[in-house]
This record gives sequence, structure tokens and C-alpha cells, in this order.
Amino acid sequence: MGMMAKFLGHNFAKLSLLCNHQLTAQLKPLMTIDPMVGIVTAAAGVPPHIELACQVMKALRTTNDITGKFEGQTSKLIDAVKGAIEKA
Repeated sequence: MGMMAKFLGHNFAKLSLLCNHQLTAQLKPLMTIDPMVGIVTAAAGVPPHIELACQVMKALRTTNDITGKFEGQTSKLIDAVKGAIEKA
């Protein structure tokens, strides 16, 4: 709940369970983070789709960075071609 309040638009806000305060209050006594023998033996870790989304975002940032660098070179390239044509 703190994450939803601190970061507006956080994905936790999309969980209908957390938006239904009455249901959350009823389930809260049944939830625990303590180890439960035979039920959950190990942490599941980061779901594969989250890792994939992080990799896609990294590739997108890199692509945008490269595109920005190419766009910065456009005027220099045009000037170089014009200069070469004028010299010829």
C-alpha cells in the first residue's frame, strides 16, 4: 500500500485485491511472510517477463541513444557532402 501511495501509477495499483480494502482487511490475518514448511520452499525470484521487460527497456534506451547520435551527425554530413561537391 505504501508503494502505491509513494509512486503514483505503480503496477501495484492495478491489483484489484489491493484496491478492495474490505477484502484486504479480511485476508490480512491469513497472510504471513514467515516460512511455512512444505508450502513454499524457496523464493520464486523475479518472473521471466519482468526480466525480459527490463532487457527490452535497456535495448530501447540504447537504440534511442544511437538514434540521437546519428541525428546529431546529419547536419555535419550534409555540410561535408556540400563541401565535397563544391570542391569537385
